[in-house]
Amino acid sequence: MGGTPKTALPPQDRAASLSHQRGLVLGLKMMSNKQESEITVVRDLIELLDLTGVVFTFDALHCQKKLWQPLSSQGMTI
Repeated sequence: MGGTPKTALPPQDRAASLSHQRGLVLGLKMMSNKQESEITVVRDLIELLDLTGVVFTFDALHCQKKLWQPLSSQGMTI
């Protein structure tokens, strides 16, 4: 079959912040899983959104209280 050959892109993972109530994606960060830490990418995304009065849910990887200590000093409840 003719046409332009498809070029394979390197696989990338995504970290997303979603509003389930509104059905919206609030933020999305692409990452190279072997080159970046998911923990750091998610933390940066949360800080970038600068949200107050919201509840975040994470998988077990992000449920380490020591990771969020600096954010709790900025007024975020952990």
